[in-house]
Amino acid sequence: MDLNPDVEYHISRNIVWHDLPTKIKEIFGNAPKGYERAVIAYSIRNQLRYTDHLIKSVRKDEGKYYEEIISYSKDHLMLYPYHLSDRVVKGLRITPFQYYSSIMEKLMVQEKSYDALPNFTAADCLRLLGIGRNQYIELMNHYRSTRKLFRKKPPRDLLPARPVDILIEPWFFVQVGYLTEDDISQAKPNEKKLIDYVIDNHAQRAGSLEYDCVHSLYRKGLIYLDVPVDSDDYIVVPPLEGFVMNRVLGDYFETLLYKIFVSIDEHTSVDELATVLDINTELIKNAVSLYCRLGFAYKKNLDSESFVVDQSWKKYQVSLSNKSRGSSYIAPDESLITNELELCSAMKDSDSISSFSEVLGMTSLKSSDSNLLSHTPDNLCLSSSQSTFGLNNISKRIAFLYDSTLTAFLMMGNLSPGLKNHAVTMFEVGKMADESLDSFLVELEHVCWSDGEGEAQRYFEHAKTLRKTILFLRNNPNLGSMTLDLLRCESLLNLDSLTLSRLLNKNYTMLVSMAPLSYEVKPIYSENIPHLGPPIHQINSIWFKLFLYSVTDNGPASLLLSRGTILTELPEDLEEQSKYLVTSWGHDPGVIPGSNALFTLNDALCHSAVFVQAYGMMSESATVVIPFPFPNSSTDVNTKQEFSGDYSNPHPNLNWAKHPAIVKLSRVVDLETSCGYITMMNIRGSSTSSAFRSSHSTTNLSGITKLDDVVEELRYTDDEEDQIIFVSEVPNFLPEPRNGFKDDKCAKIYKEELACVMDEELDSVMNNELEDSSTTIKPQVYDSRKQKIESLRLNLTITAPASNASSGHDMTENTVDGQEAHIWYNNWILLDCHFGLPLFDASVNQIVSERIVSNNLWDESSLERLVKSNKELAQQLTEFISTYQAPSKWNEETPLPSKNFYCRNGQLQEFKPCN
Repeated sequence: MDLNPDVEYHISRNIVWHDLPTKIKEIFGNAPKGYERAVIAYSIRNQLRYTDHLIKSVRKDEGKYYEEIISYSKDHLMLYPYHLSDRVVKGLRITPFQYYSSIMEKLMVQEKSYDALPNFTAADCLRLLGIGRNQYIELMNHYRSTRKLFRKKPPRDLLPARPVDILIEPWFFVQVGYLTEDDISQAKPNEKKLIDYVIDNHAQRAGSLEYDCVHSLYRKGLIYLDVPVDSDDYIVVPPLEGFVMNRVLGDYFETLLYKIFVSIDEHTSVDELATVLDINTELIKNAVSLYCRLGFAYKKNLDSESFVVDQSWKKYQVSLSNKSRGSSYIAPDESLITNELELCSAMKDSDSISSFSEVLGMTSLKSSDSNLLSHTPDNLCLSSSQSTFGLNNISKRIAFLYDSTLTAFLMMGNLSPGLKNHAVTMFEVGKMADESLDSFLVELEHVCWSDGEGEAQRYFEHAKTLRKTILFLRNNPNLGSMTLDLLRCESLLNLDSLTLSRLLNKNYTMLVSMAPLSYEVKPIYSENIPHLGPPIHQINSIWFKLFLYSVTDNGPASLLLSRGTILTELPEDLEEQSKYLVTSWGHDPGVIPGSNALFTLNDALCHSAVFVQAYGMMSESATVVIPFPFPNSSTDVNTKQEFSGDYSNPHPNLNWAKHPAIVKLSRVVDLETSCGYITMMNIRGSSTSSAFRSSHSTTNLSGITKLDDVVEELRYTDDEEDQIIFVSEVPNFLPEPRNGFKDDKCAKIYKEELACVMDEELDSVMNNELEDSSTTIKPQVYDSRKQKIESLRLNLTITAPASNASSGHDMTENTVDGQEAHIWYNNWILLDCHFGLPLFDASVNQIVSERIVSNNLWDESSLERLVKSNKELAQQLTEFISTYQAPSKWNEETPLPSKNFYCRNGQLQEFKPCN
């Protein structure tokens, strides 16, 4: 039965019926029996101990209550209740091995998939039964093949008879299980002696008993193990090994395990963690005990040898240590501190690294050195565990926030054999602590940086850029020499807002988000901690796009449709498009063709609100990425050259910071103390014809054109109105007309002839517009033909052979410079703005990283301004949404549109589709 959260709250605090508030009693119709049934259901579901909770006043038979717990847990494929082992093993004689054997038998009888097992249950089955995905498939094939006369061989006969060898640490406690006379009679003399010793002296450390005897008795099910965890213990979670990724069950204990996974670190004790999460300390101990039992965590600074009394454990000590800490985990070696400090000092005095960007480009470091170097020109820092700051100043760190898309790229790409464990850790734990980054960087370095194609290229690019990002943020003196944790947004969202705030304020002094975050993710933000990322989670929504267009009076024609809208036709500006950028609410955008757009949109509107944007009249529009912050006046020459002729920009005096839309945007969005990138869209060009490519194609993503050899082709096609369509394969500006003529005289004649043609066609276009306007009144729309004619004329006008350069030519160039800038700016409109450190392209990532340092974004004054500007932007966006949203109360979730809106040239108005 589903219980009201208020009811669960009172049951968890052992409040009896007479002390319940009146409103809780009314839920059960003032009937005590209803409350008793709720107590029983809650206690069984949460595997509560009989003697410590309210269940003892409701159920009188303790043994039957535990039987119901085991039955319910098996039916729902829950973890074995290890915290009740003293009752379940001694009282019911059900060991973990027997429990999981019956679960596996039931799955085989029902012929269910292995994926039916929840993650932690599957991991424990693998540990005890040795049955993973491949073994289960083999068992099922064998089980189906044993059919004889419509009878199958019992699954129990196919399952292992005894548990496999497991990891038993010397500090585990050995307890005696349920023993019968037959068990004692079949035991060996040394096993009988050990059993008698444990019975007489109660629980004993495994390291004080004979190694082989302990393991033998465990396989026979005559003893069980307790994994003790104290309130002052510190726990380390290395990269996961042996974890099974199946599905999430959602029961109370599994939810708790994931909350602790993303919150725990080796600098926080169990008791402190319970305070941060506001959860009972005993529950935290139970969860941490399971981590240690499964081998997913171990106690920090625990000297296992101190628990080894029996000499039989000595020969297994090395292998035990490796198993408990994980083979892929590189433990910090503090003895290297002196040597690495000398290395840093030597590098500071040398000129081997000339610039910051050169260090960022280093990708061929040795494995032993790459994880120790940071992207700074002044000081090559130690890793967190080996740096002076890392040892003495561990309370505050930088948190780099990522989403599940990044982990999917790392897992699906088969980039490196050892990278998958780290990717699984980043996804399941939701965290990669700084202490584990050394081994992670080593695996990232092993990735082959060969050029891939399609999706594979995205995997390589993200892995490469992630490595550079970690090396840049981690222990960088220019950024405060802080250590770095990687945190997954979705895992943090499992915590309630107050708990999340306590966790971030306790451990981190700076937040940095990857960019872009998926629209399916609600970004993490903090009102008090400086955040280079989205200042509020509504930033990652369609509302923010409309907000951008509204404040800049710019942007493509856009239509926001509420769920259930029936669309019969699109507005005229959108109807002329051949491509649309469509975003379903809460999902990432995609491009669809205009031919069947109405059918696609109406189908999507049955399930979700939809945002439609113009994305190309003849083909898909070109986009360009503009990193920010923009270079300031003190930036070095190399950074200034991003807007120079070195990148073949035909207008050296033009830069993206002066684009009218970006100027207006900078008045509302702080582009100086935050970082990220702006996406501009070419309203005339296509992704194949423009020198500005999209972020997933070959391009100079610093926002500057790289001109390749292009050919202009004029195609004349007769349509019903005898119009001429110009298909231009040229970018907005070319250094000179590429017509095949070598001498200036021929080029001049060709230019004059083509100019005449252009004038005639332009006059024809204008006359057609006048004729149309005389009969019907239509809103002014973008005319691709006129724009392309003006572009061709401009390309011929502004370019002259170098041999003709003179003072007269300079005067002419200065005269048209303002006109060129105006037309050039008008060709590009604002599409989107993302906050954070880009990972999709190494070039953009490097530019943003360099500007973070060169613009001093880490200065205290800059961070204070960032916090203030983030709050102001969040407030403005909230007010904007409230203005265009129907009156309603909304706090955390991004509100769905209650009306349809159409945005053209930044003007937002209500849209009423025709019936």
